[in-house]
Amino acid sequence: MVSFFVAGQRFSFRLEFPFHLVHLCHPSYIGQFYSYFQEEFDFMSKQKKQTKIIAPAVLPKLAPGYFFTHSGKIQALIIFLLGFLLYVNTIPNEYALDDGLLIKDNKWVQQGSKGLSKIFSHGELDYFYESQGGSEQFSGGRYRPLSIATFAIEQSIFGDNPHVRHFFNALIYALTLLLMLYFLRKFIFPKNPDIAFLATILFAVHPIHTEVVANIKSRNELFPFLFYLLTLIFCSRYVISKKISHAVLGCIFLFLSLLSKEYGVLFIVLLPLFLILVMRVPLKKSLLISLPYYTVMGIYLLIRISITRVTDLSKKATEEVLNNQYILGTVPEKIATKVYLLGKYLWMLFYPHPLSSDYSFNQIPFIQPDNFLFIGSLLLHASLIGLMIYFFLKKKNVALFFILFYFAHLFLISNLAVEIGTTFSERLTYIISFPFCVLLAMGIIHGLESIRLSNFKTRQLLLIGILSVHTLLCSLQVIARNTDWKNDFTLFTKDVNVSSNSVLVNANAAKSLINESILPQYKDTPTRKEYLEKSIAYLQKSIAIYPRFANGYLNLGVAYFYQEKYKEAFDAWMKTKEYHRSEPKLREFATIFKNNGLIKGGNKDFTTAIQFLNWGSQLDETNDDILYNLGGAYYSVGNFEMARKTWEHLLNDVNPNNQQARNGYNAVMTMPGMQNSGTQK
Repeated sequence: MVSFFVAGQRFSFRLEFPFHLVHLCHPSYIGQFYSYFQEEFDFMSKQKKQTKIIAPAVLPKLAPGYFFTHSGKIQALIIFLLGFLLYVNTIPNEYALDDGLLIKDNKWVQQGSKGLSKIFSHGELDYFYESQGGSEQFSGGRYRPLSIATFAIEQSIFGDNPHVRHFFNALIYALTLLLMLYFLRKFIFPKNPDIAFLATILFAVHPIHTEVVANIKSRNELFPFLFYLLTLIFCSRYVISKKISHAVLGCIFLFLSLLSKEYGVLFIVLLPLFLILVMRVPLKKSLLISLPYYTVMGIYLLIRISITRVTDLSKKATEEVLNNQYILGTVPEKIATKVYLLGKYLWMLFYPHPLSSDYSFNQIPFIQPDNFLFIGSLLLHASLIGLMIYFFLKKKNVALFFILFYFAHLFLISNLAVEIGTTFSERLTYIISFPFCVLLAMGIIHGLESIRLSNFKTRQLLLIGILSVHTLLCSLQVIARNTDWKNDFTLFTKDVNVSSNSVLVNANAAKSLINESILPQYKDTPTRKEYLEKSIAYLQKSIAIYPRFANGYLNLGVAYFYQEKYKEAFDAWMKTKEYHRSEPKLREFATIFKNNGLIKGGNKDFTTAIQFLNWGSQLDETNDDILYNLGGAYYSVGNFEMARKTWEHLLNDVNPNNQQARNGYNAVMTMPGMQNSGTQK
C-alpha cells in the first residue's frame, strides 16, 4: 500500500495490476480488471471514513456533487456499461472498409500465430506491396504491428470471425473509458470528481468515435490511447511512490502505444509538460523522470527505421492523388486548406454530423487564402493560442496542459509538418477528443459554479437535464451509425450520399452494388438491374471527377459486362489499360472474352467469336492461346489473310514455340494465293 498527502488528506492505493497485453483482450480477466478499479475508484469514500479530522481548514473540500454520487465504484460501472452497450450492436457486423486489406487479405494474419514473426518484422502493408510489386508509399513508413498481431492471435483462436473482433473492439473501448475515468479522478481532479465523470461521459457517447470502434482495423487507434492513459497513470504513480516498478510499467505501456501507432512520439514534449503542469514536478526533475521514456522512444525509432528503411520524413506521403490531393495544389491553396481543416476537426468535435468513412479526393476541394473558411479557422486557432497564454499567466496549469495536448496531436494529423496520406479523417479525432471533452467538462462545471442567480439544486437539475438529452441524442446517433458499418454495402451506399464528391466513395459504392447484384437471390430480378444501373452512375461520376481513375474504368467495365454490354465493357477496360497498363485483372477479363469466344465458335457463330477473341487479344497482347484461337476463327470463316497475320504475329512477337500456331500457319500458307504473302521468320 502506497500513501501520499494532498492538503493534509491521506490517499492510498494498491500496487497490483492484474493484466497485461494479452489479458487486456481476454474475457476471463474482465472481472479482475473491474474489481481492481472498483477498489481504486472508491478511494475517496474510503479515505473519508478512515482519515482523522485534523482541522477543517486544511481538509480537501470536494466540490458539490452535481451527480447523484461521488462513488468511483458506481461511476465506473455506469461508464463501463455505457461504453460497451453503445457498441454492442457492432458485434453482428461483418468486415467493412479497410478490414479486408488488413485482415482478410493479409496473408500473415491469415496464418494466425505463425504469422507473428512476419508481422513484427515488416511494415504494416509490406505484404500488400510485395504482392503488387510496389514499395512503401507513405512518409516515414508504417510500422504498427501490435493491432495486426492481435488479429493474428484471434485468427488462431477463433478463426476468421469478424463478430469476435467487433466484441473485442467494444470491450477495449469500454476498458479505455474506465482508465480515463480513473486517471482523471485520481490524478487530475481529485477534489472535483464531477469534472472527471462528466468528461468521461462526453467522451463515451461522442459519435465521432463510431469509426474507431465499429471498424475493426481501427484498433490501431484504440490501442494508442489506451496505452497512453496507462503510461500517464504509471508515470504519475512513480512521481508519488518513487517505485521503480511503476516507471518500468510506464515505459512498457509507452512502447506498446508506439507499436500501435506513432502518436507516442509526442511524449517527448507532453510528458515533461504533464509532470511540470499537472504533477507539479520541477523542470530538472521532470526531465530526469522522462529520460527512461526517451530511451524507449529511441529504441522504438531504431526498430522502426531498421524495418521500414525509411528515414526521409520530407518525402510526400504518396504520389497517388486519390490518397493525397495536396500534390495538385499550389502552396497558398495547400496552406489555406490545411488551416481550414484544423477548424473542421474542431467543428466535428462540437457537431459530429453527418458522418462519413471517407473525405478523400475531391470531397474537400482546395480553398484560397481569401476564403472565409480559412480566415475563420485562423482566427479561431489564434484565439485558442491566446486562451493558452491566458491560462499560463493565470497558472491554470491543468487547462493549459490539455490545450497543449490538443494542439500537439492536431498538429501531428494536420499535414502541416508531414503529409500523412489523408486529407481529413474522423478516426484521427479519437485522441484529440480526449482533451476536448476534458476542457469542455471543466468549462461546464466551472461555468455552473459562476452562476450566482440560481441555487445549487437548480444548477444541478440544469446540468442533469441537458446532459441527459445530450447523451440520449448522441447514443441514438452512435447506435444508428453502427448499423451503417455492417459491411461495405451498407457503409458505402449510405456514405455516398454524404461524401458525394469523393472519387473513392462513389467507386466503392458502385463496387458494393455490383457485388450485391450478382448474389443468387437477385438473379433475373429488377433489383439486379437497378443495382447495376446505380453502380454505372456512381462510376461515371467518379470518372468525371478524376478522368485518370483506372479502377473506376475497371469496375465500369465489370458493370457493363454483367449488363451484357460487351462493347462498352471492352472500351472501359481499354481505358484502364491506358492509365494502368500492368493491371493484372485485365488478363482475367481477356480470358473471359476468350472463353466466350470459344463458346460462340463451338456454336458456329464465328463472327461473334472473332469479336470476343479480338477484344481479348487487345486486353492481353501476350496471350498466345487467345491469338491462336483468333487465327483459327479467321481460318474457319475463310479469312485466310487475317488468320495468317494473326499466327504470324504470334510466332514472331509472342511465342515462336507455339506448335499449334505453327501448324495453323503452315496450313493457311497452302491456301490459294497465300504462298507469297508470309513473313514468318
